[in-house]
Amino acid sequence: MKVLYVEDTQLLREAVSERLKLEGHEVVTAENAKDGLQQFYMDQPELGLVITDVDLGVGMTGIEFADKIVSQNDWDVNKILIVSGDPENIALAGSKGYQALSKGDTTFTSYLLKAVEVLSRLSPAAVS
Repeated sequence: MKVLYVEDTQLLREAVSERLKLEGHEVVTAENAKDGLQQFYMDQPELGLVITDVDLGVGMTGIEFADKIVSQNDWDVNKILIVSGDPENIALAGSKGYQALSKGDTTFTSYLLKAVEVLSRLSPAAVS
């Protein structure tokens, strides 16, 4: 499955991307919402999941980014995983129907496992 991962922290972006690749997924990345939208439009037909942090630095938040791809592209909210360390952002993402994961309540491993869990629900054969 092809995954778009939007994260402004380079080290985390690279680590999660590499781990998902080891799980057999094709991963494209972006460091902010603007670049994420460009990548989304280029790869939309092949994408199975979008993972985004909420705090992406300057510009749109991850939730605004997700809202935009859902509203403008009829994208399934169940194919978006929102990640944040702020419980209010997690609650907001959940209230909009997005999959949500709190950075503060998880280890890096459980963060990756949640991504793999979401992938497996979307396509059981995609995750080994």
